[in-house]
Amino acid sequence: MKRILCCLALVALPALYTFGQHHQPKEKDTESDPLSEMDEVLAQRIEEMLENTRNIVFIDSLVTDKDAFLSELRLSNDAGRFTNPDILFSSDEEQHVVGQCAFVNSLSSAVYYTQSDKSNEYSLYASFRNGGSWAVPLPLQGIGSFPYVDFPFVAADGVTLYFSAESEDGLGGLDLYVTRLNAETRQYVRPENLGFPFNSTANDYMLATDENAGIGVLVTDRRQPDDKVCIYWFILDDLLEGTPYSPPASVEDPDAVLRAYADISSIATTQKGKEQKVNKVLLQWKDALQTEQIAETEQQHFIICDKIIYKTLSQFKSSEARSSAARWAEGEILLRQMAAETDLLRHDYAITRSIKAQKRLQNLENALLSLRLSQQSLAKEFRQKELEKLGNM
Repeated sequence: MKRILCCLALVALPALYTFGQHHQPKEKDTESDPLSEMDEVLAQRIEEMLENTRNIVFIDSLVTDKDAFLSELRLSNDAGRFTNPDILFSSDEEQHVVGQCAFVNSLSSAVYYTQSDKSNEYSLYASFRNGGSWAVPLPLQGIGSFPYVDFPFVAADGVTLYFSAESEDGLGGLDLYVTRLNAETRQYVRPENLGFPFNSTANDYMLATDENAGIGVLVTDRRQPDDKVCIYWFILDDLLEGTPYSPPASVEDPDAVLRAYADISSIATTQKGKEQKVNKVLLQWKDALQTEQIAETEQQHFIICDKIIYKTLSQFKSSEARSSAARWAEGEILLRQMAAETDLLRHDYAITRSIKAQKRLQNLENALLSLRLSQQSLAKEFRQKELEKLGNM
């Protein structure tokens, strides 16, 4: 189906943040069918999980580079943001930051990420804002440790936590899990495997939700080359309601239909009879992102030359220039966020003069320099392309 146009990924990371800096998930088998040719134990587990396949309506998908998928999530600011854990925390003997990304909630009051211990077990941690710096990280109680765990995401309710992990009760590679915080005990309940269609025998990296936009997002490398992942967007209400999927009674092979549905073989199949709902959510999603885009860029001007200055992306005549300008505008938003974080760290370092604060400050300053250089390149690019277009008109 058609891609949604003019949507900025406002929680995305720039290209300088690359996937795969730390632990790498297990290799997957790209040749075999994700739901067949399994060993007996796994085959039985799949059969049990198939019965609880959720009825999810998918509305869009995109194949993208594995090391850059965070820049394609297309979530609103209300969903929170992802950042490089090395920017927030420096690795030392007491703290081993190993996750691919850290999740910061929409209020910037809490950050969630992965740490390892001396036995190479991995656990999820959280750190909370304490004045101008982050407090000492604490492990999330009740979740336990895993051979590997990563990509935490906390929903808008502040209670629901999604993450991916390698686990003995999983389907292979990274599986997606959900847990919730018990307000009385301040511990998370035992995590549950999300099952089908969110999990597969490939690596299923991330599940995030955006209530403002009415959508959820799934990132997986099923049926993809080693350097690619597929991002699926779906209607959030279906995840929250948890309605089970049952193949139509008219089909000749219900088992085959169920397996295809669980493996997300066709987005169009999930939308049958729900076209009106799909269109409604697509509009809600587009409006949420465009509203934020207008709010964030209304103070930004796109300088083409001394005599030509645009105030909106719609003024661009060149589609290539418009695309570069949109990425530049997104980078300017992130640049301001990172600059604010740098100011906080500078304040923290001025008070503590600690080695840890110094390392964090150096990491962030290096990232800021790289982003500024990237922004300069994008600005030059959209100006040249737009002037070329205007010269040919």
